[in-house]
Amino acid sequence: MTTSDKDPNLMKAFKEHREKITQCIFTPNLKQVISGSMDGVVLATSLKANSRANKFVGHKGPIYDVAVNPTSSIIASCSRYCTVRVWNNNASA
Repeated sequence: MTTSDKDPNLMKAFKEHREKITQCIFTPNLKQVISGSMDGVVLATSLKANSRANKFVGHKGPIYDVAVNPTSSIIASCSRYCTVRVWNNNASA
C-alpha cells in the first residue's frame, strides 16, 4: 500500500489538559485551536511547531463551551457553575 497526498496525516497532537476535553474549535484564521476541558482550563494552542499553548485559568469547574469572536482575538468560555468569562487572546497568531 502506498501513501498519497490524500492520506490523512497528523499535524500536531495536544496533551496539555488534565481531564476530558469538552469543546474544541479553530480560530477564524485557522492558526490556533481553542479547547475547554473538565479541568476548568481554556487553552489556545498554535498550530506552529514547537509553540506553547496560552492557558486561561479562572473557572471554578468544568468548561462546557468556548467561542471565538470572528473579527478579533476575544474568546468566551462558559462553565458548569453558571459563569461566562471573556478572554483577550493577544497571541492569536
